[in-house]
Amino acid sequence: MKLSIGILASAVILVFGSGCMHGHKMEAAEQQHQLENGVQVNIGAKEIKVDEVINVFQRTCVKVRIHPRAELKDDCKLSRVGKAKVAKVIDNDSAIVQPLDGLKMDSTMRVEKSRD
Repeated sequence: MKLSIGILASAVILVFGSGCMHGHKMEAAEQQHQLENGVQVNIGAKEIKVDEVINVFQRTCVKVRIHPRAELKDDCKLSRVGKAKVAKVIDNDSAIVQPLDGLKMDSTMRVEKSRD
């Protein structure tokens, strides 16, 4: 009984203690809105405000073999490729951002609120 309560407590601490440690997708290529003033992303009023700067990440994967007889697996990493400024918050789940420093954003990228 104590073990299951400890596991549950650890899970709750991990989930709520980590803050916003998740990325938000860009709109799918066919739904992505390339606007004069930016790009629509799936992050909104719950987490960001106008004029706030957010991080943009690119996911890169390589095939690796852990054991000589094992199947190839994807080893993926998120790397920050730039930043974007929030131009307009549309609703709780969407916003328009302006890429900074010449960054070209696409639907394979993720956005996350800056911590710095």
